[in-house]
Amino acid sequence: RFNWMDTRSITNRMVAEMTEMRKVIVNGEFEITLPEHRAARPDWYQPHGWEKPRLKHMSENIFSGDVMYYVGAEEGEFAALCQMWGAEVVVFEPNPKVWSHFPLLWSANNLDLPMVCIPGFASDKINSLSRIYYNEWPPEVNDVIEAAHGFKELYLEGETYGQITIDSCVYDHGIKPPTAISLDVEGSEWRVLGGAERVLREHKPKIWLSGHPEFMLQQWNESLYNLRQWIKGLGYTEIILDYQHEVHLYYESI
Repeated sequence: RFNWMDTRSITNRMVAEMTEMRKVIVNGEFEITLPEHRAARPDWYQPHGWEKPRLKHMSENIFSGDVMYYVGAEEGEFAALCQMWGAEVVVFEPNPKVWSHFPLLWSANNLDLPMVCIPGFASDKINSLSRIYYNEWPPEVNDVIEAAHGFKELYLEGETYGQITIDSCVYDHGIKPPTAISLDVEGSEWRVLGGAERVLREHKPKIWLSGHPEFMLQQWNESLYNLRQWIKGLGYTEIILDYQHEVHLYYESI
């Protein structure tokens, strides 16, 4: 099994797979070392940036001692930034093709392991494929580096990959409850938060929600408006941060 502490193994793997790492300034503000294919992403360097208001707001509201549940981490850049800002991180990502990037990213930025890695979907149900890795990488990190990795969708592939609720993570598995949740799940927003209702009621974590109203309607016949009202009904106030390719919303306890 791949050992994240084995620097020689990481270096050899980078050389073998020609995975150069390069320091970049994301959105002109946040320094991080990324694999070359991610460092070359044009949006990092444009005036509009990538999800610039959301990332800026997160940087101003994540503090040492926070526990961030990062749902839909993709290749891990933003989850890594959350850890660099002081949070302990629980990473949810169902796509097995992206986990191979994580050890390189964490090693290059001198980060401790995420507190928990969950190679599956945060959902409103639990299936037998769900797995939890405490202070270790899942075995998916041993796969080859793939720049063109695609995405996994809960409504299409939920039965193929693990599903677990945030409530179960906290109340059944003893993971620290979140003080913050970030989710960007391309239409399955209510699936994620519906599986976290007890946590939201009892712990009132900050929420950064990337909402996709068209996808919610197409995939689940659900309304983002109704979800927003439901969250506010749990005792939250809402701030609209940005609306570009999706709407970025922030919630905090009243």
